[in-house]
Amino acid sequence: GRLVSRYLAARTAGQLKIGVAGRSAARLQSLFAEVEQTAGVRWSPEVLEAPSDDDAALRSLASSTKVVLSTAGPYELCGTPLLRACIAEGTDYVDINGEVPWMRAVAAQYDEAAAAAGVHAVLSCGFSAPSDLGALFAVRALQRKHDARLGVDGHSGAGCVAGSVSKSGGDDDGDGESSYGGGGDSRTFDVASVRALLQFNGRLSGGTMATGLLLDHADARAQAVRREAFALGGAPLHVAGGLRPIDAEPTHAELEQTMGVWAAPFWMSSISSRVVRRSHELFRQAAATDPAAVGYGADFGYREMAFARDETVANAMAREARAHRCGRGRPPHRGRGSVGGDPLHLRRKSSFCCIERTPSTEQRERLIARGRLPAPGQGPSAETRARSFFRTFVLAQGSNGEYAFVTTSGGDPGYEETSKIVAEAALQLASRRHELPLLRRRCGHGGVLTPAYALGMPFIRQLQARGIAFEQHDVDAARLPALVSALAAQRPPHSRCAALAVDV
Repeated sequence: GRLVSRYLAARTAGQLKIGVAGRSAARLQSLFAEVEQTAGVRWSPEVLEAPSDDDAALRSLASSTKVVLSTAGPYELCGTPLLRACIAEGTDYVDINGEVPWMRAVAAQYDEAAAAAGVHAVLSCGFSAPSDLGALFAVRALQRKHDARLGVDGHSGAGCVAGSVSKSGGDDDGDGESSYGGGGDSRTFDVASVRALLQFNGRLSGGTMATGLLLDHADARAQAVRREAFALGGAPLHVAGGLRPIDAEPTHAELEQTMGVWAAPFWMSSISSRVVRRSHELFRQAAATDPAAVGYGADFGYREMAFARDETVANAMAREARAHRCGRGRPPHRGRGSVGGDPLHLRRKSSFCCIERTPSTEQRERLIARGRLPAPGQGPSAETRARSFFRTFVLAQGSNGEYAFVTTSGGDPGYEETSKIVAEAALQLASRRHELPLLRRRCGHGGVLTPAYALGMPFIRQLQARGIAFEQHDVDAARLPALVSALAAQRPPHSRCAALAVDV
């Protein structure tokens, strides 16, 4: 919450009316002085007291604004009343949750009501957003590449591809407004799969830690939802007989053949993959009723893993992941090579490859009680955040063998970029809603949505302007492994959290 407030204060510089709500007005007032000092601007937002269990206060809050941005979790405990209030008052909503059982429950209960009201309830505008938006960016890049090969022109619509820097072929000529599609084979071209490898160095927040513990202690029904690959939709239409390899949760180290690098299970993939598949499901639903909508592909598949420097590192990461799933996470330590000696750390190798060291549920609870892991409201220092980064390698492939390779990258993913992404999502809905796709499904224009579906390519352009990179690389298959290795050996440029004010 503090980082989002700081970002908005610097980003808007008094050009947009903003209110801040919470349980205690006194605590919020103390926050403003801190924000003014760190952001370097005068900031006097409206203060609203709205406890998460006060329905009347939440309705009053929602009725007073265009968009509500929520960073208050765990959402299973305090998110539903606020979301319900926003839908009742016709107010858009964004959050940073990563709680798949909660997302499934509110989608089942409120999706149609939100759609009928035209409310954009955009969930998971945090750590999962780069995965979701990266998949969209890669899919649209491949679809446009297919169009270019056939000599098919796009048409104005919602499935647009933002202009980007092509790393081996000059500037992309997309103006950000022409969409994939235009007739003939191109309108029915299906993307078969997207595979993503995440490389990052960062720390978890106390709030994220608390959410993880809550999910670990959830009942058997919630645990079953967490394990379900298509918990939020997106199952293939023409495949029967169980999960395909691309749909199953990774459990072992793998050699990613096309990119030529090793990969390992990644702890966030059980969340991000569900968000990407929900985007696919939403586009598929819209394509059935809205001529402007273009889906990913009838049997689209998505798989996300962690980048590993070599086979040895990948196997070590996979062992840690399997041990954690069985509740046998190794005791954390401050061993050589750890980043800052954090108990829940990412161990850096020579090419910025990260090893996840995840304590078991019981160990995390003890470490939080002893102050060795962050409690809610706590997190890494500004210096640690400044050293953190992420990069995602994303490969989209068609059933005909065509492919597109893109990367996304930025600064600290768990704090700085999460704050930036959710803040920019709220600003997009508040000030530039007319630029958004506004696709229509059977139930209406809104709904319980994802960043890729609700905000689309206009939002990617907005994030590009704020320092988060989305880049398409024109490279042939023979040179792709060398490109991936070269990129992985470089730290990506860090983006700034407190961006200069622009027109809002």
